[in-house]
Amino acid sequence: SHERYLSNPEERRIYHSSMADYYLGIWAARPKPFQYSEQQRRMFNIESAESEADRKVPAQPLIFTISDATATVSTTPTVRYNLRKLSELPYQLIRSQREDDLYKNVLFNYDFMHAKLSCMPLNLCIFDYESALEFFFDKEVRLVSDALRLSSSVLASDPNNLICQVIGRLFPFYETCHKIASLIDQCESTGLQVMGLVPAFNTLASPGGPLVYSLEAHAFAVYGLEVISSGQSLLTVSNRFIVFDLSSGDIVRIIDPRIEGIMTYLALAPDQRYCVTTTISNQYIICSLLTGDFILRDYQPTGGNTTKTNSKTNTGQPTEPLLGAHTSNTHFVLWTAKMYQVYTNKGISFRY
Repeated sequence: SHERYLSNPEERRIYHSSMADYYLGIWAARPKPFQYSEQQRRMFNIESAESEADRKVPAQPLIFTISDATATVSTTPTVRYNLRKLSELPYQLIRSQREDDLYKNVLFNYDFMHAKLSCMPLNLCIFDYESALEFFFDKEVRLVSDALRLSSSVLASDPNNLICQVIGRLFPFYETCHKIASLIDQCESTGLQVMGLVPAFNTLASPGGPLVYSLEAHAFAVYGLEVISSGQSLLTVSNRFIVFDLSSGDIVRIIDPRIEGIMTYLALAPDQRYCVTTTISNQYIICSLLTGDFILRDYQPTGGNTTKTNSKTNTGQPTEPLLGAHTSNTHFVLWTAKMYQVYTNKGISFRY
């Protein structure tokens, strides 16, 4: 079908442009011009080839608001986002090579950005900017894309913070980049309907510097991290295991062992199938990175796996606190200031 209908680049661009017109709602509630063919003119005895007609094209708002007839004044109307428009319009405008419409209605349009962030993952919004850059490079598109990536952790939790992030990061470019200036103006006018806190100055890190994005998901300090999956993901530990996607900053997996305190050391197996961590409570955790299963055990200096011994002082501190760990594909070792102990990757004591 692609070879039959879309092999001609110009025809393909026209088809994409027509689809873009549909999602833009250009011909909604208004007549659309068309031309009669020569055969139609002779058949219906029409003099002029030019004509127009209302094609009953539906409007394409970003948000459909449904009001209940029985609702009271204080009842909030039901909001449904136009998912097809939010996903299709950028695609059609990019492939129809309509740069100006793409910038005006999508990439530098506050209402479109806020609606898409409210109903879709942030990486899909960033994907629109990255796709545009594949067809035509624009410095301002790159700046907004990088600003959204820097704000990923904040926008993922609350899209209404878009105003603060855009102005706080892009304000230095207001005088030199007119499309960014237009976006900031929209934030300061339309955006006030959802967020009243508007920065007056450049309060956040601007794009273009060494910081790409921040990974903010841990409630406590991170005491261990490792790059995994051939450089595609980052494993971090605090009181939970959290794996981030390094290409987007999104959270891939959260493993919560429900420990008291935090983990203090992380050791990753060479084949990256499992890892071992130690905690401030003198426990060790064996976690499978393939399945998410984990084994949590108290460290026993005597080498026993089940026998409980008094390994803490009167102050509650362990007499032999774990200082670190090291792993191979089949075994791992834990050590204190006085001794070390070897285990299999299933947690069975092997030698001490």
